[in-house]
Amino acid sequence: PEKLYFSRQEASDYIQSLGLPCSVKTLNKLASKGGSPAFKKFGSKRVVYEKQALDAWIEERLSKPFNNTTEADAELKAGAI
Repeated sequence: PEKLYFSRQEASDYIQSLGLPCSVKTLNKLASKGGSPAFKKFGSKRVVYEKQALDAWIEERLSKPFNNTTEADAELKAGAI
């Protein structure tokens, strides 16, 4: 069966398994300051993430596809990414 909930460490591991950088420290910081993947609390201390919330967060952070670096650089300069 597919895993339903990920601990913060497991969420970090999952994101990194996709080739994207994301440490537990980063998830901790984002959870307190904003910008974190959506999470739920189990009890007063345990934080859990659902896979679909992690996937949605990753998609929000990825740029659109580019065909060349010139196009990507122009978007970056325009502030679009």
